[in-house]
Amino acid sequence: MRNWIVGLLAVALCLTASTAFAKAGKKADKGIKGKIVSVSGDGSNIVLDAKGHKGKAAAQGAADQVTVAIADSTTIEINDVGGKHASDLRPGMLAVVKMTDGKATDINATDHPRAHHKKSGAAAAPGKKTPKSS
Repeated sequence: MRNWIVGLLAVALCLTASTAFAKAGKKADKGIKGKIVSVSGDGSNIVLDAKGHKGKAAAQGAADQVTVAIADSTTIEINDVGGKHASDLRPGMLAVVKMTDGKATDINATDHPRAHHKKSGAAAAPGKKTPKSS
């Protein structure tokens, strides 16, 4: 009985350690969300006016300008259309950049204002009741 318990503990320890090492190897940088300030002429980098995260930056309402390097393998989508080049990015666009090892892997940008996606008027969102008018 004791041998079974020791064996099960050894297997559990190995499984725990292997998942911890697997997660550590895939660690990626966090994404950056903000407005594009400028794009380099050769398309090798962009400057974003990044939004502050919860904490000190959000309390102060400050936005930091971040320079993001763009690799040749970076996938760029503009207005949900893929296969774009960095030269297609324009200042003023809203962008979400996913990064790994300090370089952008994915860039999703749009030039539509956020209010464009919100519904207004008499039509309500699905599942919500509309107020009755009398």
